[in-house]
Amino acid sequence: MIAALSGPQATVHSFEPVDQIHARLSVNVRSNGVQNVRLHQAGVSTAAGWAAVAYVRASVWSPCTQAIWARRA
Repeated sequence: MIAALSGPQATVHSFEPVDQIHARLSVNVRSNGVQNVRLHQAGVSTAAGWAAVAYVRASVWSPCTQAIWARRA
């Protein structure tokens, strides 16, 4: 997002293979009105093929979430 907003004349290609994260990224791009980001629901590698991707959903009480809640208070 920072690259897209700081260089509006450039095109940013974003690759995210995980459904939930790709969906959230898509919402963020639309919500911020960014026009120069191209989302690709795919991974990037040096080899062709398929790979398993582990996705661990952050706990409600993760350090990141705690920092967000602290700023809201």
